[in-house]
Amino acid sequence: MKHFKNTLITAGILVVAGLSPDTLMAGRLHHQNADGGVTAAAGRALQGADGGGFSNGRRISTDGAGNASAVSGATGTTAKGGKFKRSGQFTRSAAGAVSRQGSAEASGQQGSFTSSGTTGKNADGTVSMDHSSEASNATTGVTANSSTTYSSGQGISHNAVCTDSSGASVACPSR
Repeated sequence: MKHFKNTLITAGILVVAGLSPDTLMAGRLHHQNADGGVTAAAGRALQGADGGGFSNGRRISTDGAGNASAVSGATGTTAKGGKFKRSGQFTRSAAGAVSRQGSAEASGQQGSFTSSGTTGKNADGTVSMDHSSEASNATTGVTANSSTTYSSGQGISHNAVCTDSSGASVACPSR
């Protein structure tokens, strides 16, 4: 906790002093929590002299009984106007079930991208997954939408559809 307080004090001094270009701020902490486990968190932020910036953070908690959860996220910008962000969440139960959800998106002069998905494993070992994404090319106007699902016993299914700027179906680009 002392390290985190010192980092916050240092970050405050940098902001007051106007030292934002090429500045990195970071902090972290960990402690015993009321559930009999541990909670830890960390974060950082960077501002570049060219106007770009980045920040991310994460937190994980346990409860002393075998359960755990975590969250994380990040966001950033480029000097040329590009942007991105992502987030994720993870849980694990003492019985062995695990789940993960996440999303990401980015945009810039060349186009945009979004993605989200979930993955899980039940305590009995069965697995499921669902993922979707969309990418748009600013130059060609083509947008690709895809989805993939999987479940134990059912197998995998994938679908992709591409459209031009008028919404008409077009062939999806190959890799």
